[in-house]
Amino acid sequence: MVRGETMNSQPARFNSPWWRTPVNGLVFLLGKLGAKRLRLDLDSLLSLSRRATGLSDFGPGDFQTPLLLLLQDFQKHSEADPLGRALFGRNLRFLLETRLRATQALKDYPAILQVPVEKPLFILGLPRTGTTFLQGLLSQVACLRSYINWQGMSPAPPPSVSSKRNIQSRIAHSRQRNSFIYKLSPGFITAHELHENEPDECNHPMMTAFQSFLFGVYFHSPDYLNYLFQCDFRDAYYWHKVHLQMLAFGLENKSWVLKGPAHLGSLTALLQAYPDARMVFTHRDPADSLPSLASLLRFLHQVFASPPPAKEAGKFTVEYLEKILAAGQRTRTSAQFPSAQALDLKYHDLVADPVGTVLKILGHFKYEEDPGLVSRLEAFCQANKQHRKGKHHYSLEEFGLESGEIRQRFAFEWEQSR
Repeated sequence: MVRGETMNSQPARFNSPWWRTPVNGLVFLLGKLGAKRLRLDLDSLLSLSRRATGLSDFGPGDFQTPLLLLLQDFQKHSEADPLGRALFGRNLRFLLETRLRATQALKDYPAILQVPVEKPLFILGLPRTGTTFLQGLLSQVACLRSYINWQGMSPAPPPSVSSKRNIQSRIAHSRQRNSFIYKLSPGFITAHELHENEPDECNHPMMTAFQSFLFGVYFHSPDYLNYLFQCDFRDAYYWHKVHLQMLAFGLENKSWVLKGPAHLGSLTALLQAYPDARMVFTHRDPADSLPSLASLLRFLHQVFASPPPAKEAGKFTVEYLEKILAAGQRTRTSAQFPSAQALDLKYHDLVADPVGTVLKILGHFKYEEDPGLVSRLEAFCQANKQHRKGKHHYSLEEFGLESGEIRQRFAFEWEQSR
């Protein structure tokens, strides 16, 4: 959460856990002995995921082309240590296993595809602009359905038809995964909190299609990112919608509240999948949001390898966000863009009056305000004060950035945030 976040001249520390070195030695030895689970080739990943689930049908769409590009970039550019390679492979297998289980769920419960996804509310905007805080606030609204961390990680089978024991197992898996990320990158929690029972970004469905900008911040992946900026994201949003339908199957019909800054890079495809989507665009001084994201990027890199030098991270962040923002702006300025379905919010207004901001959103999009909402919002703000897990330290200078140049390059964002 970045509510009230301020820059600080003290740089973040990137200390690896003491146990990573001996574990690397063990993983390296297992690799030399031919452990199949450590292989990072397409055939091995597909075979292992099929074996783990007992399933073979990955469903529609060409996921192998982007997955191959991702693997090639990882091999060439990631500089991952043995543990990082093993973790990346496990992450890919888990995504493939999720896809297999989702495909099977559609066969077992074909009515999933008939579940309506009406007027979903997307929180958009550049990363580090208050989107997480706003998502948490909107999770208090009774007429909206939140995208919860554990459900996003394990959508199949649908929770409504799953046993209590099965659900508890899926929740435990998400808890363990989140905890392990914090152990691998100890400072990560100060920049972004993950909790299995709280709202999360809706990246996971798109990652099962292997069309996700999130992969691009895990490690240097130039060929994969070039592919993303040219693809139509049709497969990604097919699976995005399927996951939402699966999670809502058998439940009361509600509009989803979803969050994912990366959707800016695929806004045209989002509107093709959800033509009645409601969109909230958050805006913050880019001289604040960019160094914050550059710092977060270094924490993410630390999961798989050593974090990149600060100035390298700063350069990548600027170039990466310029492309994503440009893609979003092309959609927003097109004649086909449904302007009445969009609302722009300033970060400082959100921080100054979070309750009023939520009421403004509900009124603008004609979502129902329920009794007791204001009290719940106030309680949420009290329970989620800034820096509850420690302060996130970063500065422009650390990343070789200068406020005047940043505001010039991101002039639209700068003007919208004022």
